[in-house]
Amino acid sequence: MITIILGTRPETIDAGSNILAGTDPVRILEASRTMSSRDRN
Repeated sequence: MITIILGTRPETIDAGSNILAGTDPVRILEASRTMSSRDRN
């Protein structure tokens, strides 16, 4: 999951199931690439 708001639960970020990208289009794209390249197991 990619989050663009600051109100996300920090434990999802700590667990690696979420990336806080903010509203910067470049960071959103980078987060998208990171999440899509992760092993799904």
